[in-house]
Amino acid sequence: SSFGGGIQYHHNGNSLRFYTDGSNERLRIASDGKIGINIAGSDNTSPVRNLDIADSSGAILRLISTDDSLGANERVGEIEFYTDDDDAAHISSNIKAIADGSDAYGRRGTLTFGTRSDSGDATEKMRITHNGRVGINTVDPKDSLMINQGAIRMLSHDAGGGSGTHCHYLHFPVFMSSGTKQIATVSN
Repeated sequence: SSFGGGIQYHHNGNSLRFYTDGSNERLRIASDGKIGINIAGSDNTSPVRNLDIADSSGAILRLISTDDSLGANERVGEIEFYTDDDDAAHISSNIKAIADGSDAYGRRGTLTFGTRSDSGDATEKMRITHNGRVGINTVDPKDSLMINQGAIRMLSHDAGGGSGTHCHYLHFPVFMSSGTKQIATVSN
C-alpha cells in the first residue's frame, strides 16, 4: 500500500511533522513552538519565526470572513500587534480590512491602520478607501490625500555635499465649521 499521509515525531530534530500526498512534508512544529508551512523545500528547513510560510510562487496568507451578510463598515479581517506588558497589556497597532462604508452589501474593501497613543488600545489613524483615497485622521477622505488637522514636513539636504538641511512645511487647507478654509501655505 502507498503512504498517503501522516504525522511523525522526529527525535533527532525534536519536531512534529505533518505529511500529505506520500512523503511531502506540509507542516512542521519545531521544539521551540515555531510553525513552518511548506518549508521542507526552502533554504530554511526549520521555522525561523513564529510562523513561516513558503511557496515557490510567493506565499499568500488569506484571512477569510464567513459572514454571508457582510454590511458596510464590518470587519473582513484584521492583524493585531499586541503587547502582553505587565503594567498595561494592549493592542499597540493594527491593520484592518473592512467593507467600505459606501457599500451596504460589503463588496468594496477599505484598509484601516491603527496605532495606540498613551492609553487604551489602538485606534484608527489612517485609511485607504476602495477608490484609492487616503485619509489621515479622517474616516471619509474626499480627495486622493486628505489630512485632518496636520501638515507635511519636507526635508531637503544640501546637494553640494554640505551638512545643511532645509525644512519646509506644507500646510493643507483646514476646513472650519463655518465653511471657510485656509489657503495652503509653504514655509521654511
